[in-house]
Amino acid sequence: MQTKQEILNQYGASLRQALQERSMTEVELAKKLGTQSHAIYAYERGQSDPKMHRVATIARILGISVEELVTGQKKPGSKTPRGQVLPVDEFNQQLAERLRVMVKLAKTNSNQLKLATGINSGTIVNVLTGKRQPRLSSVALIVEGLGANIEQAIPELQK
Repeated sequence: MQTKQEILNQYGASLRQALQERSMTEVELAKKLGTQSHAIYAYERGQSDPKMHRVATIARILGISVEELVTGQKKPGSKTPRGQVLPVDEFNQQLAERLRVMVKLAKTNSNQLKLATGINSGTIVNVLTGKRQPRLSSVALIVEGLGANIEQAIPELQK
């Protein structure tokens, strides 16, 4: 099981690589996101744990899958179209719904996930009910605890 910091470091390295491959700067990405470049630099250094909607938006801007952005693993022939991402609330509700289905299929519960992931049960419940915007590390650890990949949890990004 990966640690939160390992997930953030991998995400940062993958983001940096994706930007380099597209000859895009952190400032350019920040402008497209409507944020400041220091946020992008913090992601690259593994110092900030972005919310999943932000991760999905960045993947969409870069034209890659969320899984590739999070893990750095490229799948041959996979290409994610660029464009808009679902509104935050809708994205988070669909993400929570998918995670609940994954938990049910895995025949597990929040207490078992707590033991498997080290995430406190309050955070797990909040993520699974959509009561808060989940962070990358929480979703990645939950998904890993379920023996799945992160792409399975991500809702269709565009209406």
